[in-house]
Amino acid sequence: MLPLPPRRPRWTLLLIALSCALIAAGVLAQSPTPDSSSPPSPPTTQPVQPTDNSPRSTNPPLSLSLSPPTLLLAANGEADLTVRVPTSPSPPGQLVQVVNTGPAQLYVAAAVTIPAGQLEARIRLLGIAPGNATIIVSLGSGPLAEPLSCAKDPAPCSASSTVQVGYTSSVSLHQVKDSGTPFYLRALSLFGTFALMLIAWAFSTNRRAVPWRVIAWGLGLQVFFALLVLKTPWGQSGFSAANDAIVALLGFTKQGTAFVMRSFASGSIHPALANIAFDILPTIIFFSSLMAVLYHLGVMQLLIRGIAWVMARTMGTSGAESLSAAANIFVGQTEAPLVVKPYIEKMTVSELHAVMVGGMATIAGGVMAAYVGMLINVFPDVAGHMIAASVMSAPAALVFAKIVVPETGEPLTRGQVKLAVEKLDANVIDSAARGASEGLQLALNVGAMLLAFIALLALLNWGLSSFGSLFGLPELSLQWILGELHRPLAFLMGVPWSESQTAGTLMGEKLVLTEFVAYLDLSNVLSHNVDALSYRSTVIVSYALCGFANFGSLAIQLGGIGGMAPTRRHDLARVGLRAVLAGTLAAYQTGTIAGMLV
Repeated sequence: MLPLPPRRPRWTLLLIALSCALIAAGVLAQSPTPDSSSPPSPPTTQPVQPTDNSPRSTNPPLSLSLSPPTLLLAANGEADLTVRVPTSPSPPGQLVQVVNTGPAQLYVAAAVTIPAGQLEARIRLLGIAPGNATIIVSLGSGPLAEPLSCAKDPAPCSASSTVQVGYTSSVSLHQVKDSGTPFYLRALSLFGTFALMLIAWAFSTNRRAVPWRVIAWGLGLQVFFALLVLKTPWGQSGFSAANDAIVALLGFTKQGTAFVMRSFASGSIHPALANIAFDILPTIIFFSSLMAVLYHLGVMQLLIRGIAWVMARTMGTSGAESLSAAANIFVGQTEAPLVVKPYIEKMTVSELHAVMVGGMATIAGGVMAAYVGMLINVFPDVAGHMIAASVMSAPAALVFAKIVVPETGEPLTRGQVKLAVEKLDANVIDSAARGASEGLQLALNVGAMLLAFIALLALLNWGLSSFGSLFGLPELSLQWILGELHRPLAFLMGVPWSESQTAGTLMGEKLVLTEFVAYLDLSNVLSHNVDALSYRSTVIVSYALCGFANFGSLAIQLGGIGGMAPTRRHDLARVGLRAVLAGTLAAYQTGTIAGMLV
């Protein structure tokens, strides 16, 4: 039990001033100056030769080239490579696979199509961080491609075995002063940070009781962590290390998947299905098992207690709601309240609301890894941003929870942080097995949810399109409607107006459907149209989607938390919709803060 100092209202103005200063520093922060050292010599361009087991073509093989062979690209800058073929492809076009074999320093589409009747296509590159990378393009076969000719044709040629000639283009990244983000967009993100809190205040149950200490410290903690991770050299090193660690763990997942599902994964399955069935869902199982082991070893309890202590000591929130918010960084919205289960029956209404908002504003570790798996090929440093968004969402959740439903009672756990977690497993093996079983249930639920929601969405869009055709609007769809409704919010968060419709669509899908569907669509958007969202907009949207706040989660929490405290089910239902609102705005605020700094 850790005693906390009494509340000191006279700190309020000082804390608000400190938060504003931190935010102003973030808006004015710029990338480091160019490195004075000479850039590395570009590697020599060499063709990629076919492997020994590659089928030999009886006809003159198609060839392709990539230019320029060497390209100097600024961090946060944009440039194009051009891929060419000597003869025009036949309809419906020639698919070209694009692979980044260097470190995760580039943002590039996974494939491009050279349209029928044309000789070239453009590959857009976005620089992310200093370093070297190599882009390899290769002719491939697929639904959009003309199959390549092979000497033996017992089966269609695959993209990996039919490469005749591929040329590499080495891309050197050097760090320069970031001039890619107009100042007005950073200022817009700053304005959006406070505008979101104003929206929450408009829906507050008691505007006079809003605790400004919670707001000031909560905002300050978010900005401090964002500056630490995104703008300091050692923070950026930790960011890269965390990103690499998550990617490495995803690699371990693929090893287990390859062993169990090798005969299925090597068959001719549509890539999108293979990605969901053999990459995303197994990731949930593995990370669920890993989290159970870390809980058994006491690692998670140590992290949760430390984060909760910082929030309770600075923000003045109760121990129970701080512990629940901290636990939500690592586990799901129904598992996190278990750490404060003994206190739920006697919580104030404001504390119950804070517990619900904590679950709405964050995501669980297992599904976070699944989202990283979805986006890693088109958004290479997504893992680091996901971790940053999850940590920032904890204080953001308490900020918006206390604005919407301020504390008017006296919490039982004010001034103390006491963690209560039951020991569920006999040993590490038992915990790993239990975690795998729970992960399997979650993976099956996610798969069923995706199947149902995507099918229902297709049905709804068919009806909307048919109705819209009567009025000359055949493009009418749920995505279009959600995009238009959320477009002003996306713009308010710092997304350029030209990209706000796409961003608003994803934000609307997350609220009405689930964040899983929204992240899946984000991956599809970035894979097929790299110009749809800039790198900065992608970062903002990925933060905004990083939360469970949707109408389906409300039912989950009413059942989960209500089962722990049946006598409080009425109170939970009474503040449920406000929790969805507060959780949504909390996730959006992490996006605005990221937008000020990226």
